[in-house]
Amino acid sequence: YDGSPSDVKPVWELNRHQYFVILAEAFYLSGDRAYLDELIAQWLDWIEENPYRIGINWASPLEIGTRLISWTLAYQFIETYLSKKDRTTIVLSLWQQSSFLSSHLSVDKIVRTNHLIGEAAGLFVAASSFAFQESEKWIVKAHRILEEEIRTQVFTDGVVKEQSSSYQLFDIDFFLIAYVKGAHSDRRFSAEYSELLLKSIRCLHVLQTPDHRLPLFGDGDDGRGFRLRE
Repeated sequence: YDGSPSDVKPVWELNRHQYFVILAEAFYLSGDRAYLDELIAQWLDWIEENPYRIGINWASPLEIGTRLISWTLAYQFIETYLSKKDRTTIVLSLWQQSSFLSSHLSVDKIVRTNHLIGEAAGLFVAASSFAFQESEKWIVKAHRILEEEIRTQVFTDGVVKEQSSSYQLFDIDFFLIAYVKGAHSDRRFSAEYSELLLKSIRCLHVLQTPDHRLPLFGDGDDGRGFRLRE
């Protein structure tokens, strides 16, 4: 209806660019340049249409963190096929988003939520993957936050304190991809982090139905921290 408020969720979730990873994988596996050309065209268009710090896609640190994960995953599949100009353009935007995110983490909230987890995971993954001047500082900051938040936001039995089946999966996505990146970049997480992550994953196995679906309880959200396939 005219004058009714609009839902920002569809805009933000589309601009997480998780389908960038699908396009990059499709090109990597098939060799069909149609996937690569479409991905590069959309990537460069997004950068042009969303200048640094301007517009709706800079309004939520969580969305930036999630997008950084998508961009980092997609980039590894196509880096060697990018022109020097396109590579420079993309990496510059990655730095801009990482820099903005580092200064806008949700650490000032009285009650911290999975927003901070996603933000820290995005910063950690990007900073661990690209040699920015600030990478070391960002890695240390994000690593510390993730260590703190898995203890703060997850019960000792592995259940996330927001007590939502959707958020259980959402949080695991972020904690898991940071854990894997840390293991591959010699930025390992503590034994306590590993134990709580494993318990959280086991909770999903306990909760799921025989046809591998999660019963819905608590806040409902079908968002994911990353997607490697459809």
